Amino acid sequence: MPRFAKGVLGTALLGLGLHGLVLVGGDHRLNAGLASNVLSICLAMLATSAALLAARIPDRYARPFWLLAASGFGLLTAAQLLGTYYDVILHASVHAIWPSDILYFLFPFPMALVLFLRRRRSREINWAQCFDFLQVGILTVAVYLYYFYLPLRWQTSASQIERVQWRITVALDVFLIVACAFRLTLARSKVEWSLLSRMAAFLTLFSAGSIAFLYRQITLSMDAGTVWDLCYTVPVVIATIGACTWKLPVEPVGREERSRPRPELLGSLWMSVSLPLIVLGVASRLAHERPLLATVIVVVTLASSGARSLLTQRQEQQAAQAMVEAEKKFRILFRDNPQPTCLYDPETGKFLEVNRAATEKYGYTREEFLSLTIADVCLDLPPERLAAALMGSEIRGEVWRQRRKDGTVLEVILFARTIEFEGRAARLVVTQDITERRRSERLQSALYRIAEVSTTAHDLTSLYRSIHAIVAHLLDAKNFYIALCDPESNYLTFPYFVDEFDSAPAPRTPKKGLTEYVLRSGEPLLATGEKLTELAAAGEVERTGSPADDWLGVPLKRGDKTFGVLAVQHYAARTRFGVRERDVLTFVSQQVANAIERKRNEEALLRSESRYRSLVQSAVVGICRATRDWKFLEVNPALASMLGYNSPAEFLLLSAHTEVFFDQRAKAAVQTSFLRRGKFEGVEAQWRRKDGSVIAVRLSGRGLRDDREDAEIFEVIAEDVTERKALEEQLRQAQKMEAVGTLAGGVAHDFNNLLTVITGYSQILMEQHAQNAQSSRSIEQIFRAAERAAALTRQLLAFSRRQMLQPRLISLNTLVRNLEKMLQPLLGERIRIALRTAPDLGTVRADPGQVEHILMNLAVNARDAMPRGGTLMIKTENADLAEGFARKHPGALPGKYVLLSVTDTGTGMDTHALAHLFEPFFTTKEPGKGTGLGLSMVYGIVKQSGGYITVETELGRGTTFRIYFPRLDDLEESPETKSAPATRTAGTGTILLVEDEDAVRSLVEAILTADGYNILVADSADRAIELCRTYRDNIDILLTDVVMPGVSGPELAKNLLSLRPGLRVIYMSGYAGEYLHNEGVNADGVVLLQKPFTAAALEEKIRHVLHLPVAR
Repeated sequence: MPRFAKGVLGTALLGLGLHGLVLVGGDHRLNAGLASNVLSICLAMLATSAALLAARIPDRYARPFWLLAASGFGLLTAAQLLGTYYDVILHASVHAIWPSDILYFLFPFPMALVLFLRRRRSREINWAQCFDFLQVGILTVAVYLYYFYLPLRWQTSASQIERVQWRITVALDVFLIVACAFRLTLARSKVEWSLLSRMAAFLTLFSAGSIAFLYRQITLSMDAGTVWDLCYTVPVVIATIGACTWKLPVEPVGREERSRPRPELLGSLWMSVSLPLIVLGVASRLAHERPLLATVIVVVTLASSGARSLLTQRQEQQAAQAMVEAEKKFRILFRDNPQPTCLYDPETGKFLEVNRAATEKYGYTREEFLSLTIADVCLDLPPERLAAALMGSEIRGEVWRQRRKDGTVLEVILFARTIEFEGRAARLVVTQDITERRRSERLQSALYRIAEVSTTAHDLTSLYRSIHAIVAHLLDAKNFYIALCDPESNYLTFPYFVDEFDSAPAPRTPKKGLTEYVLRSGEPLLATGEKLTELAAAGEVERTGSPADDWLGVPLKRGDKTFGVLAVQHYAARTRFGVRERDVLTFVSQQVANAIERKRNEEALLRSESRYRSLVQSAVVGICRATRDWKFLEVNPALASMLGYNSPAEFLLLSAHTEVFFDQRAKAAVQTSFLRRGKFEGVEAQWRRKDGSVIAVRLSGRGLRDDREDAEIFEVIAEDVTERKALEEQLRQAQKMEAVGTLAGGVAHDFNNLLTVITGYSQILMEQHAQNAQSSRSIEQIFRAAERAAALTRQLLAFSRRQMLQPRLISLNTLVRNLEKMLQPLLGERIRIALRTAPDLGTVRADPGQVEHILMNLAVNARDAMPRGGTLMIKTENADLAEGFARKHPGALPGKYVLLSVTDTGTGMDTHALAHLFEPFFTTKEPGKGTGLGLSMVYGIVKQSGGYITVETELGRGTTFRIYFPRLDDLEESPETKSAPATRTAGTGTILLVEDEDAVRSLVEAILTADGYNILVADSADRAIELCRTYRDNIDILLTDVVMPGVSGPELAKNLLSLRPGLRVIYMSGYAGEYLHNEGVNADGVVLLQKPFTAAALEEKIRHVLHLPVAR
C-alpha cells in the first residue's frame, strides 16, 4: 500500500472515531451539529481522495470506475458543504427543500454509471456505452423535473414535501441496489467482480443509512448532531477503506473471458428497452403540466434508444461476418498447419477434430483419433496437470510426453487455449515434436554430467553408480555393468555390476564371453538373440549366465587401447536395443572412459598422497616446508613436538612471530650450502623451543619451486640430536676416563713393582738395624713413604678399576649407620648429618671397605663445600632403572638397583668442574689440599662394582651424588669374618718363583729362603716349564707374576697344572682389573698377593696356601 494511501486510510479511521466521540460526548460547549457536519465533509473529501488515488492504476476498466466514484463522492462533498451552509449560516428550516437536497439526489448517479462500464480491449470509443450514459442522464433529468421541480409548484405542505423526498430516496436506493446486483451477475473477470462488489457494499450501506436517517428526520423532526449522523459517515469510511486497500487482481495465466450470450443479451435489452420505458412513464406524468418538455424528453429518449439499437445491430452483423471469415481462416490454418493440431472437449477430454499433421505424427486415423481422449495419448500426466488442461487454463510451451499408436514415446512442446468451436467452448492444442532435440540435449547433458561426476564423485564406486544413473536417462539400463581389464595381471574384473538375475562375476582371466569379444575387437557389439547364436556358432563367444534377449556392449578406450567394456542388457522381449541405442552408448563411452581413467588416476594419486602424508605425519623425525627466510609453511607433528608445541597448527600460528634459530651462523650455513650445491645435508644447528630451551638439530633438505607461494622454498628433514650429542659427549667422557684409567693402571703397576722392592727391603733393613735407633728411624721413614706411595697407587688402581676387590653381600643401611659415628667427628659440629634409610632395602654385593671409602671421600668433599656449615643428607632406597634412563645414560643398564644418595647444601659446582669431575688429578681445592684422586677412586670403585654414578649440582644450591648398586633380592647379608694374626714359624716345602722383574724376584727369593723354604727361581715362563719338567722332587707352590712378557701367569699355571696336577698357585700383581677377570684370576679359590706387599703378607699367604687341600 502506498504511503499516501496509508495516510488517507489512517486519517479516515481517526476522523470516524472523532465523529463518534463528538456525537456521544455530550459536551454542551461544543456545537455538535456544526462539528458533525465538518467531520462529514472531511470524511467525504477523504473518500474522494482515495478514489482518485485508486484511479491512478493503469487499467482500462478500473480507471474510469474510480473516476466516476470520485465524481459521486465529490457531489456528496458539495452537498454536505451546501447543507452545512443552509443549516449553520442561514438556519433554514429542515422541513424545507434545500439546494443541497438536489445534490444529495444527484450524487448516486455517477456511481450508477459504473454499472454500464465494460472492459475495453482498445482505445476506440464505445458508442453503445455513451448512449447508455445518455439514457441515464435523461432519466435523471426526468425524475428531477417530476419529483422536485413540479411538486414545488403545487405542494404547499412541508411534511408532504419531505414525504415525497423520502419516497424518492427509497425508490432510487432500491433501484441502485437491484441494478448493482444484476450487474454483478454479468461480471466476467476478477477486476470487475472486485470493483463492483465494493460499490455494491457501499451503496447498500449508504442506502440503508439514508433511508433510516430521513425517516427519523421526518417523523421526529431530528436536527443534525445526533448519533444518526453516523448513518452517512460509516458507509463513506467503508468506501474509503475499499479504495485504499484495492489492488489490481492477478488473472490466472491463460484464463480467457468466456462469452455469455444470454446475460449479454439481457443486459443489452435492459439498456435499450427498460430505461426508455421508465423515461416514457415519467414523461407521461409531465405531459399534464409541461407537454412541450415531456415531448422533448420522449423524442430524445426514443432517438437515443433507436440509435443504440441500430448501432448494436450493425455491430452484431459485423461480428457475425467476422466470425464467418475467422472460422474459414481457422479451418484453413487448422487443416494445413504443419504442426499437429487438435480440438477436444474441455469437459470430457474427447477429441473433436484433428488435422492431417496429427494423424501422420501419431499414426492414428482421424476416426481413431475422434474416439480417443486427451488422457489416452499422454504419458505420466499428473492428475493436477490433467485437471488444469480440462479446466481451460492456457498452456504455453509445456513439455509433455505422449504415446504414438506403435507405442513409441514422443516429447512435445504443447500450447493450449480455449476457443469457441461450433457454438461451444473447445480446447485448441498445438504440439511441436522435440523428441530428437531432447535426445540430443540429454546426450549432451549426459556428457557434461559424466565430466562433472568424474570430479565430484568421492570414489570409483560413486562414479560407477552415477554413470549408471546417467546412462539410464538415455536408454533402458536396468541391467548394467562395467568391466575393466588389468594389463599387468591380465585379469578381467567387474567393479560395478547390476543385474536382475546374475550376481557379479569373480575376477577371471579373459575367456570367450561377450565382454571379452568387445575387449578383443575394440568395436561396439549389439548382440541380439540371433547375433549371439551366430557368434556362438562361429566359436567367437560362449554362452554364460542367464541368456539375455539383447546385449549391448561398447569398448572403453585409452587412446587406441581398450581397457574395459560398458554393457547393458535386458531380458524382456518388449524392449529392443537398436542402432540408435548403440550409437548413443558409443557416443558416451569415450567420456565414460575418460571419467573412469581420470578417477582411477585421482585415486592412485590420493593413495600415493595418503601414503606420503601418513609417512610424513607418522615420521619420528621432523619434516617441514619453509620459505628461504625460514617462514614455516607446513610441519609434521614430530617437528611441532620437537619444539614443544601441542600441534602443528599451534606451531604455525606462533612461529610467524618467533625466531627458531638460536644461532644465526647455522642459518647462514644452510643458505651457503644451498647456494653452493642446491641442497644441504647434515647441517647442525641449535633451535629454540617454545619454553626457551635449546636443542641441537641436524638439518638436511633441498630447494624447489612452489607455485602456491610463487617462490622457492625448502623441504627439510630435521632430526633432534640433542640426546645423541649428550650421549656422544658422555661416551667421549667415558672413553677418556677409560684411557686415563688404563694409563693410570699401567703406571700404578710399574710403581707397585718398585714399591714392593722398597717396602720389602725396608722391612729387612729395619729388622737388621733394630738395635740402631738412628738407622731404624731413617729406614722407617723410607718404609712410611713407600706406604703412602702405595696408597696413591691404590687410588689410581681404584680409579682404573684394576684393584682387587673383596666383595660380599652387604646392607647399605647397616654400613651407613655404622659409619655415621666416624663421620660426625670428621665433618665437625657445624655440619648436621641426616640419614634416611629405606626399611625394605635390598642387598648388594660389594666390598664394604671400598663402599666406606666412597662415603668417606664424598663426606670430606661435602665438608669442604660447606665452610659455613650445612646439612649432609645420606639416603638409601630401592630404585628401578628403565630402558629410557639407560638410553640417556651410557654405561647404565636397566634393572633393579639400590640407590645411595649423598646430598650437601654447599656451594655447588659450575659446568666446567662438572665436566672434569672424575678425571684423576683434577681438583677445585687450593694447592696442597687435595690430590684430585678422591672422586676418581669413587668412580672406579662404583664401576668395578657393576654400579652407576650420577651428579646433579647447582651453584649456590649444593650437590647430589647418586650411586646405583645392583640389587640382589631375597639374599641376606654375609657375616663379617676376622682372622687372627698369624705367628711367624719356619717354612718347609718347595716353591717355584716366576717373576720377570729382577729386583722383585731377588727380594721374594731372599725372604722365602730366610724363612726356610726351598726356592726354584725362573725369570720367564719357558724357564719355569723347564724347571717343572726337570725337577724330580715335589713342588708345593707356584708363585708367579700375572703380567709377564710372552706367556702370562694364568697361562703358565694352566700349563704347569697339566704337568703337576697337585700344584698350588699364588699370583702376584700390581693390579687385577678386567685382564685378571678374563683370565679367571679373581675366581673363587684363586689366591692373589697384591703388590706392594710386605714380608709378613708374603709369609702369611704362603702358609695359608700350604694348608689348603690339593685340588684333584
